[in-house]
Amino acid sequence: MALEFVKFNPNEEIVGVVRQSSLLAWPRLALAGLWFLLPFFFFFPLLSLGLSGFAIFLALAASGMYVAFRTWLRWRNTVLFITNERVIDVVQQGLFDHEISDLALQDVSDVRVEKKGWIAKRLDLGVLTLETIKSSEFDLRMEGVSHSERVRDLILELALLSQGKTLPTEFSHERIAYDEA
Repeated sequence: MALEFVKFNPNEEIVGVVRQSSLLAWPRLALAGLWFLLPFFFFFPLLSLGLSGFAIFLALAASGMYVAFRTWLRWRNTVLFITNERVIDVVQQGLFDHEISDLALQDVSDVRVEKKGWIAKRLDLGVLTLETIKSSEFDLRMEGVSHSERVRDLILELALLSQGKTLPTEFSHERIAYDEA
């Protein structure tokens, strides 16, 4: 899990763990599964080619397994950790490559949610953007977040608390784990 890559401060407490919705990974996983299964439909014709046919079969099946594993790993290890001090964005780029960005809650100036299209509204999937007081190059963005309004409200609440401001009455602090496993 992406938790091994992140170093938390001693007094830091994880308040929320957010992943992209698994609905976004399923089409890619389905294509990778078809890629894996395709050589099995041509197993006997490929075997009739001899050793080269068997090598083609193995190459197609192994590459399909690789693409499926890589897709699952990228989805599983792309995580947004929300703590009482900061927001940590872990993006899995490849098998061994990951990028970690963090943003102190004091530096959060705005949290936006975009829902484009009726499918996103119906499935409650949004694009979560955290804007900083520094500049736009430090903004964090995560697409396909389930219950994105609740995540936005939690981050805004924690940011207001860390900046020493009073909370509006509609905020209620609750732990979230949108960890669709």
